[in-house]
Amino acid sequence: WTDLSAPVKESLRPEHRSFSQLESYSDCGLKYRLQRYSGAPQRPSWSTIGGSAFHAAVVEIETDSGRVGSDLLWNTHLVAQMGRAASESSIPMSDWHVANKGKEGYDWWRVEGAEMLRRYIDRSASLLCDWPALAAVAGKPAVELEYTLAVEGVPFKIVIDQVRYTREPHEHLVLDLKTGRMPGGD
Repeated sequence: WTDLSAPVKESLRPEHRSFSQLESYSDCGLKYRLQRYSGAPQRPSWSTIGGSAFHAAVVEIETDSGRVGSDLLWNTHLVAQMGRAASESSIPMSDWHVANKGKEGYDWWRVEGAEMLRRYIDRSASLLCDWPALAAVAGKPAVELEYTLAVEGVPFKIVIDQVRYTREPHEHLVLDLKTGRMPGGD
């Protein structure tokens, strides 16, 4: 049981804010407080695990000179994210949150995640024709760029998935990669 009238424990106060925190707060302020400030255990979510695995695989694709087969690359990152989630939670895997009315669990992510990664690789190859390079930041590809901005004195963390550019006429394309359904989709 969590005493919601108790002051927030300083050790649990987030160091920064992020879009996902604001989204969580707008969905349910009480849920946000329980998760972020009261130390209530968080149930791992397959959509978070799959999305994190996808992003990690894309980073490897974009920062490595060789591309590993998409299925092996996908399985490597999915298993790594599952291990991370399991090590951070005492909740058994069988009780992890499954989206889409229980359809998007491990089996779904194992198959569909690999397909998403194959589509990303195919799309990336065609995108390279028009947007041939990733913008360089400190000599590294502009992939998963993390920034912290001060918003009314509160640190706000953002992550830009990718920035691509053309040399002539010097245009930039900022990509926000998604693995979930489009807003308003069924």
